[in-house]
Amino acid sequence: MKSSKTDPYLNLISSGIADRQSLKNFQKRIGYRFRSESLLVNAFVHRSFASEPVRSNERLEFLGDSVLSLVMSVYLYDRFPDRDEGFLTRHRSAMVCENSLYEIACSLGMEELLIVGKSERNSTGRFRKAPVADSVEALIGAIYLDGGWNPANRFILRFFPQQFTEAVCDVSSVDPKTRLQMFVQRQWKTLPRYRIVKKTGPDHDAVFFVEVTVKDERYGEGSGSSRKAAEIQAAEEAIARLIEEKIWSEKD
Repeated sequence: MKSSKTDPYLNLISSGIADRQSLKNFQKRIGYRFRSESLLVNAFVHRSFASEPVRSNERLEFLGDSVLSLVMSVYLYDRFPDRDEGFLTRHRSAMVCENSLYEIACSLGMEELLIVGKSERNSTGRFRKAPVADSVEALIGAIYLDGGWNPANRFILRFFPQQFTEAVCDVSSVDPKTRLQMFVQRQWKTLPRYRIVKKTGPDHDAVFFVEVTVKDERYGEGSGSSRKAAEIQAAEEAIARLIEEKIWSEKD
């Protein structure tokens, strides 16, 4: 283990910003003990707090999102051997929606461990749903880096079964990005492309402006406090335009 004198994440423990006993209790709840406390702490650092040399959990979130997607793809592939790609894609998307991730995070007490800047707390002293939900994917990324595929797979299959079942019964939570991607793939055999047009404000309170193009034509624009939120808004606008142009029907 690195010395806290040189490791910025362990310094967060020694300074009392991250509570070591709470982190120990959390590891008991999830059934996994980290070899690297540094990775565990990093999973809870929101970008509103991060500043060099402490980096946010966004890179871990990126990795965890991919691991989570693969685990659930395999789960659905095995569980529904006779269903087509569209069915599997819709239900995988429903299972990783923000609401599902947020419920899992809260059930594990992860919102109490988040390390955020003052700007991230709202007037009631609570965090927005997005950073709490995102911390689950960051944790999965940290478990994967710390212990490899098997521990990450076990964690997901231990805490996501309820979301698996509910998502199969209700796909109303499928996000606009997935719906747009599925339609564009089916209609034109290509993919929608998202591009950041501009970004304003400081890193801890940034606003992203994104456009989505289909076959090199701009179909929608969106803005939000994260790239993901801006892309979802852009996808919603693109769907609205496709409906208006009678290319998209309600059955899609």
